[in-house]
Amino acid sequence: KDLGHIPSLRAENKESEFLNKILPTLTVDKLSLRDSRLPRGHIPYLSGTRATWLSVADTEISDTAIDDLPTTSEFLDANRTEISDEGLEKLTRLTQLKTLVLAGTATSESAIDKLRRRMPRCHIIWEPLLKP
Repeated sequence: KDLGHIPSLRAENKESEFLNKILPTLTVDKLSLRDSRLPRGHIPYLSGTRATWLSVADTEISDTAIDDLPTTSEFLDANRTEISDEGLEKLTRLTQLKTLVLAGTATSESAIDKLRRRMPRCHIIWEPLLKP
């Protein structure tokens, strides 16, 4: 069943099975999946959301899932995710991004600097991963 369009959905701390059922049925402008149990692999149900604002912070989303992020995203919060230096290049496909949050990821300053040069119109917020 197609639920249509909604301006905002806060589906935080949800299981992937629930998200896989609900997200393909609608389009969302602002989507927060913070603390949800997203798979480390592909997440095809994300691309169809057409979200312009997306938070996947505090999830296990990885480099593989970057391919499934909606190209409509203008804001992406990927704080404390499993994104690494190897996945950063994939983020350049998100040409609409204006703000990208990558604090607390296993990315290096040199790789972030390279990404900033590749995405000059995007404000990239980054802090190194602090290890206990």
